[in-house]
Amino acid sequence: FIGSLGETGNSKESTLAKWGSNENIFTSNLSEQEIIIQVSNYTYIRGGIAKNIVIAPSEKMKDIAMKEIGRDFLLLGIMLIIGLYHLVLFFFRKSVKSSLYFSILSFFAGALIIISSNFDIVYLFWPDLSWTLQIKLEYSFYYLALLFLNLFLVSLFESASQMFYTKINLAFLVLLIILVGLLPTATFISLLGVLEWLFIIVSLLLLFIVVKAVLQRKEGARYTLIGLSLLSLTIISGGLVGFA
Repeated sequence: FIGSLGETGNSKESTLAKWGSNENIFTSNLSEQEIIIQVSNYTYIRGGIAKNIVIAPSEKMKDIAMKEIGRDFLLLGIMLIIGLYHLVLFFFRKSVKSSLYFSILSFFAGALIIISSNFDIVYLFWPDLSWTLQIKLEYSFYYLALLFLNLFLVSLFESASQMFYTKINLAFLVLLIILVGLLPTATFISLLGVLEWLFIIVSLLLLFIVVKAVLQRKEGARYTLIGLSLLSLTIISGGLVGFA
């Protein structure tokens, strides 16, 4: 035995779910190695081994892990700096609400890096974080980031947006956030496939706002459309895979 994440079991009661990554070092003089990995999953529809298993000399493994942590800390720092910068802009020009929305969006994007991208970071600050709370926080941060993305786009292209579609977007995202917070984890996860299809509609409505702004020749609309299109393609492809 060289390492574990959580505890495997033959039932939900005997299993301790854990979401993370693990680097284990072992030595042997044998020419052949047999590695046995035990996995049990009774809680998450997408559970199991999520990342590739990498086998390499210990020094290389440490180097890979440090580079991943360094990259995510860099991204986290960038998100925090951008968020603080736009927050300061809002304090000086409180009439420009787009700065406030983009600041909060950046903070939630940084939170997503901590909670789901590199598990070493989240466990560094919160070693006793339970899987249930972690999954709820990840989805909550994700939907909150998209909520403020919606508000940011509307504040930029207010004349191009229609309030009916905007209210649908905001209401749907707020509903998702409430469901994540109130529903038991197993119940919410069982709805993920349907919710992700509905979420495609939200991304298309956001595209509608920006496309309309492009047609009206709003400043910066083209660049916003390119970025949002890439984001929407990622969301749609992820939703199709999840539903399948």
